Amino acid sequence: MAVIRFSELESAFERTTVDSDRDAASPSPAAAPVVLIHGEELLVKSALKRLTDILVPADTRSVSYEPLDGTAGNLHEAVEKACTYPLLGGRKVVALLDARLFESKKVPVQLLRKTKDAVESKRLQQAAVHLLDFMALTGVDLDDLTGSDRQAHLPQEPELMEDSRWLDEVLAFCRQTGPTEAPASDTAGLLEKTIERGIPEGNRLILTTEAVDRRKKLYELIKDKGLVIDCSVPKGERKADKKAQETVLQEMKNRVLKKHDKTMQPGVFELLYEMTGFEPRTFAGNLEKLITYTGERRDITRRDVEAVLERTKQDPIFAFTNAVTEKSTAEALFYLASLLHDPQQPIRPEQIVVAVLNQVRKLLRIKEFVSTPDGSAWYAACPFGQFKTAVLPAILAHDRQLSDRIKQWREALTAAVDSGSGKARGGSKPVGKAGSDLSIAPQPKNPYPVYQLFRKSESFSPEELRQAVEHLAQADRQIKSGAENKQLILENLVWSICGGKDAIDEDRLHHRSGQ
Repeated sequence: MAVIRFSELESAFERTTVDSDRDAASPSPAAAPVVLIHGEELLVKSALKRLTDILVPADTRSVSYEPLDGTAGNLHEAVEKACTYPLLGGRKVVALLDARLFESKKVPVQLLRKTKDAVESKRLQQAAVHLLDFMALTGVDLDDLTGSDRQAHLPQEPELMEDSRWLDEVLAFCRQTGPTEAPASDTAGLLEKTIERGIPEGNRLILTTEAVDRRKKLYELIKDKGLVIDCSVPKGERKADKKAQETVLQEMKNRVLKKHDKTMQPGVFELLYEMTGFEPRTFAGNLEKLITYTGERRDITRRDVEAVLERTKQDPIFAFTNAVTEKSTAEALFYLASLLHDPQQPIRPEQIVVAVLNQVRKLLRIKEFVSTPDGSAWYAACPFGQFKTAVLPAILAHDRQLSDRIKQWREALTAAVDSGSGKARGGSKPVGKAGSDLSIAPQPKNPYPVYQLFRKSESFSPEELRQAVEHLAQADRQIKSGAENKQLILENLVWSICGGKDAIDEDRLHHRSGQ
């Protein structure tokens, strides 16, 4: 059949006919015998509700809709129910929720983390479910986990196993309540055979999950015989990723406002988005708060947002350093205030200075590279495609040469120290990977951030960057000397790097600090 993006779902539902031909070129979601919904949790739940509302009338839902938790054991039950004709006729819809059918090597560790979190929040029943899934996936049993050599059966993750009392607690709960054996089986293989054989006409099997592996046979089979609803949203910081995230929240806003017959003044969405970031659940909750607050009034204003909501978005420090390297003074000052006054995890002023220094050092390295014959392929308007083919190889060769040179220097220094002391105690060895912190492209498989840094470097002259280092050193001295108003010192630093001649002079800084 097909793959439908979440943004295409409404138009797909408009042509929905529950009993339409399953082989139609443009099928409706309700016509597919098997539907896989994957991606962002809130969008998955929204798509599932929309689909079940169409498939199952409210007055028959108690007998014709059977949701099951997506554990390994429940898959057998889900398949059995989906392949059984309803006793009283009509349609049967079976949903396997949060199904773990596309497991990867990382999943066992993730399941143990979920187990630990559930124990710490006193949700032992849920912790037991996650632990049994871990056991089913890895093939270990309860005796393996309670024996003296249990470390051999567990991932070597210090954050999980340094203190394993949480594991003892959930194991004791499993022994008291059962079951104590994980239903290990080839769950994906069972489902593949079921889909190939076919589900009885009129029945539907719906699967929901967070992540999928599109390379697996099961995914291709569902796409071919049924329907995939893709609710995934890129989580990166690239411009395209941010645009996709904003589009999802815009669509969510439009649906909620239409449902409640509300409107939103220009600029209010942007303010709301800035306050929450891409957190669909928080964003939806804030929308509901605003709708309740405005009551009978139809229009939602900026004043409503400021009166009802608190800023929940945590601005990562790279958003601040991005603004600095883009010479965006206002944006950098905004993020600076947010970082310093984050009630949950405020960042120390010294950390902010170091973060900016790291970016300035990278820009200086780029300037040095561009000034050499190796960097001659770079120019200000260089497109990304040309950067990857012509500039990136030269960068990687330059990084390797630097790394080799530093390694030689360290080896020579180590030899000199050893010979001067007669015999090195325990042997001298360099700290860290040679040159790794000076590499222009430490992660060559992801060249786009490097390309962006090259573009930003065009906004600075070498002299400006050298002055920025001096400003950073001055700010560091002022902060460590015990100055009272550290925010003003950092604000002056931002102005010095981004604003040039508009920077606050030192006398004015001290005057304001004393106020």
